[in-house]
Amino acid sequence: MLISPLTLLPYQVVWAGDLILHLAAYFILYWRWFEIARQYKLERVAATLIRLFPLWLVFTGFLNEIIAQKHLYLYGAGRHGAAGSHA
Repeated sequence: MLISPLTLLPYQVVWAGDLILHLAAYFILYWRWFEIARQYKLERVAATLIRLFPLWLVFTGFLNEIIAQKHLYLYGAGRHGAAGSHA
């Protein structure tokens, strides 16, 4: 209910805000893993993390779509039975 006022904003504003929040969260998460790798003197791991960051950003969007589709499928299967019958 706290985010319901966001429905009054234009779609583009919500989309841009969501994009910025996702990029910031991924950057913070990735930076933390980078720091952990450096702390334990895993320089090769840290370098690999930095190189793969753009790929990870693209892949997570793809993975989120797959998860969303799976949730819709499971929701539909739960409403109509395992076989999807409408009886």
